[in-house]
Order: sequence, then C-alpha cells, then structure tokens
Amino acid sequence: MERFDHYFRSKMKDPAFRQRYKQECHVCANTVQIFAKIEHDGTSLTQLSAATGADEKKLKALRDADYCDPEMVIRLCRYLELPIPEQCPRRSSK
Repeated sequence: MERFDHYFRSKMKDPAFRQRYKQECHVCANTVQIFAKIEHDGTSLTQLSAATGADEKKLKALRDADYCDPEMVIRLCRYLELPIPEQCPRRSSK
C-alpha cells in the first residue's frame, strides 16, 4: 500500500490536480504533517484532543479530509512544533 505522503506528492505534480486542490483545499500539507507527526510520535487522537482542547470528532474529520478549521490547524501546529501555515484560502481575513 502506498503511503499517503508519497501519493500526495505524486498527485501534486499534475498541474490540473494541483490547481483544483488549491481551490478545494480540504487537506493541505499542514494537515498531512500534523497526522504524520502524531502517528510518528504514537499520539492518539484522544491524547491530542485532551492536550489541545480540540474536539476529537473534528480531529477525526480533519484527518479524513472531511472538515477543515484553519484556526485549529494553527493551534495543532503550534502544539506539535510544526511550521505555522502562512497562507490559507479557507482562513478568514481578520
């Protein structure tokens, strides 16, 4: 079975897919990094939820690319010491 990160990189080489992905943006490189890190660290969604205050159902939906909350992604990146997303088309301007 091909790992998601390898699959994702290969799909992003297709310009049409990359453009559509940027428009839809349900799962981004930041989300992939979050779940790769917790998998690598052996952290469960329950543990991540308890540590960050993020709703576990929303974490599952984020992982499954069914939901995106840019503010939660930023909070998770900070907690996991990952780079903070600089640009996000789904993040409202404030």
